[in-house]
Amino acid sequence: MQRILMVVLIMFSYLNSFSQDYQNQIETYRTKYKNEFLEDENSPLKKQDLKFLRFYQPDSNYLVKSSFTPIADTIGFDMQTHNGIIKRYFVYGYVEFELKSSRQKLFIYQSEKLKSKEGFEDYLFIPFTDETNY
Repeated sequence: MQRILMVVLIMFSYLNSFSQDYQNQIETYRTKYKNEFLEDENSPLKKQDLKFLRFYQPDSNYLVKSSFTPIADTIGFDMQTHNGIIKRYFVYGYVEFELKSSRQKLFIYQSEKLKSKEGFEDYLFIPFTDETNY
């Protein structure tokens, strides 16, 4: 009985540590994300606007391992963005993963404009919708 209790305590400690680490990673990313608005002279947000940014609590159930498959798209396509502007994108590849016992596949795109802009060459775009978008 003591051995089982010890294993459970070790597992709980590990999972709690993992969860804390995941939450810290998310918080670090979010802080950097908000600061990037202040560093960009073309940013639509100013310091006083950052308090209105809302984020969901980190949930490690959405931390998944995925496989990446590259696609060599040299032709590209035009994509209408949220504000109605048409922009040229290339299919960069896709990731596959399992979430809540369901196999998922998300395509990754690269902007033609950003691809050739210094400092943004590695920026990628993964559009998706979920229950928060409705």
